[in-house]
Amino acid sequence: MSLRPFLPLIAAAALGAGAVSGSANAADLVIGVPIAQAGVYAFVGVPGMKGMKQAAEEANDSGELGANKIKLIVEDDNSDRGQSITLANRMIRGDKVLAIVGAAGTTPALALAGVANDQKVPMISMATSPAITQAGKYSYHVMAGPTLQIDRIVSFAFDKYKPKTFASVNARDNEGATVQVKRAREWLQGKVTLLPEESVLGSDTDFTPVVTKLAASQPDMFFIGLFEASSASMAVQARQMGVKSLIVGSTSLVGPGFLRIGGPAVEGVIAPTDYVLERADKLNQDFVAGYKKRYGENPDNWAALGYTSMRVVINAIKASGAEPTRESVTEHMAKTKDMPSVLGTGKYGFDASREPVYDMAILTVKGGKYVPAE
Repeated sequence: MSLRPFLPLIAAAALGAGAVSGSANAADLVIGVPIAQAGVYAFVGVPGMKGMKQAAEEANDSGELGANKIKLIVEDDNSDRGQSITLANRMIRGDKVLAIVGAAGTTPALALAGVANDQKVPMISMATSPAITQAGKYSYHVMAGPTLQIDRIVSFAFDKYKPKTFASVNARDNEGATVQVKRAREWLQGKVTLLPEESVLGSDTDFTPVVTKLAASQPDMFFIGLFEASSASMAVQARQMGVKSLIVGSTSLVGPGFLRIGGPAVEGVIAPTDYVLERADKLNQDFVAGYKKRYGENPDNWAALGYTSMRVVINAIKASGAEPTRESVTEHMAKTKDMPSVLGTGKYGFDASREPVYDMAILTVKGGKYVPAE
C-alpha cells in the first residue's frame, strides 16, 4: 500500500537533474521512508513512521535547515524483504532521495542495507542487528544491538532474581531474534543451567509443544525472543499451562499490544526499553506534547526510535551545510555523538563500529502498566 497521498510531507516529484549525485536543491530534501504499515513488523512501523513524520515536521517548522525543507516519500513495505528492495530502488533511482529512513525489522533492514551500500545512499533502519552496519559504511540501525540490549536485561535479571535454570524461545526465521537469544545464552553460560533452546516460526500462534516442555521443567527464567503479539501469546499460553517462570525478553515485550494481548498473564514480565515516557526533561516533554497533539496518544518505544532515526539524518543534513549530498550526510551520520535524544537518559551516538550507544532502562509490568523495575 502506498502512503504517498496521505502525508503532508510527501514529495510530489523527484529532485531535479542536479540531484543525480545525491545533491538536493534548496527547497527539496527528499527522504525515502519504506516502512511496514502492515504485516509482522507493523507494530514497529506504524508508530515509528509517526515519530519520523513528527521529527521532519518539527525541523521544517523550526527552520533549522535554513531555506531547505524535508519532504518524505513514505511507502508500506508490508514487512516483506522483496518489497523493501523494490521500494528502495525506486526511491533511489526514480525519486533521487538524499537518504533512506525505514525498515521496521531485521529482514527488510538487511535487504535495504544491501541496496543502500550498492547505490551509496545513507540509510538508517529501526532494526537491531549489527549485520546492518557490517554491510557497509552507508547503512545504520537506530536501535541498540544485542550486546547492549540483551546484556542489560539479562544481567539485571540475574543479579536481582538469582535464577539457577534458564530456558528460551526464538523466532528461527528472524535473524534479530535469533541473535538476541544467542547473546542471552552466551552471557549466562557457566552461571546457570541452560535448558535446550526452543524455536518457533514468527507466524506461529499455537505454542503448545513449547509451553508443555516449560511446564515440565519450570525454569527459573524464561526468555521470549519473538514479535510483540507472539511474545504476549506465548506468555498467555505458558501461564495457562502452569508455567511460573520469570519472563524476560527484548524491547518487543514493551508496547501497548503486548499489554493488551497478554493481560494478567504478563504481570511481572521485565524487559529493556529504549524510551521512558515519564522522563521529565524539556526535550522529552516537548516530544510527548507534539506527538499527542498530532496523533491523540502518547508515543511508545517505537515512536521514539522512529523520531530518533529521523533526527540522526536531520542533524547530519544540518552539519552538511546548505547543499547536502549523500556522501556528506553519510560522513556526518558517522560523527553522531552525544546528540540530544529522547532515548535513554538523553544522549545518543555511534561508536567506532557505528553501533548505537545510549543508556537503556528496565521496565516491569505492574497493574497492567509499565513501571521502572529498578
